[in-house]
Amino acid sequence: MVDFQSKILYYVYINNQIEEFIVNKSDVRNIINETVDKFSKYLGIPQVSTYGDAIDLEIKNMGTCGGKAIFNGIGKTKIVINSQILDNYTDTDIIDTVVHEVGHVISVLVYGWDNGKGHGKKWKSLMTGIGANYERCHTLNLKPKRKVKQFLYKCGCRDHTITSIKHNRYLKGTKYECNFCKTEINFVKAL
Repeated sequence: MVDFQSKILYYVYINNQIEEFIVNKSDVRNIINETVDKFSKYLGIPQVSTYGDAIDLEIKNMGTCGGKAIFNGIGKTKIVINSQILDNYTDTDIIDTVVHEVGHVISVLVYGWDNGKGHGKKWKSLMTGIGANYERCHTLNLKPKRKVKQFLYKCGCRDHTITSIKHNRYLKGTKYECNFCKTEINFVKAL
């Protein structure tokens, strides 16, 4: 099992220099299972320790999102971890992200959807209980999946930056108004 304090990055040494690092999916799976065990001990509910193997794991590029806990409504759960974190960040960042997402799964399974979802008191209590970081958002510099074109629009009080999706709707006749001055915003130029 991977201890929370141990490294999960495996370095490839060529000529005594680190050339690349490799993180195995099985290492992330070990972190999931160890995290579930920590929650089980903290809660004093032995059956929680069986949840680890029921959590599906997916690793993919998620743009600027670090991870996500997904519930399909029939008892199956999945966590998705951004591959950019595995490729570019430290073991601490990887562990924090996995623990954060497993915390969401355990919170919903123990307290139910209405009380356990999101970053509320129950989730924070669980995270604090096992000594984990309970910050809502990460500070990692993750790259968006794709570059979105942006356009400058103006209203009566300020400039607005609009993405290509809203810009295309504008070109087809959709009107947008400023939330502050309530006047229509109009296209100025592409950025």
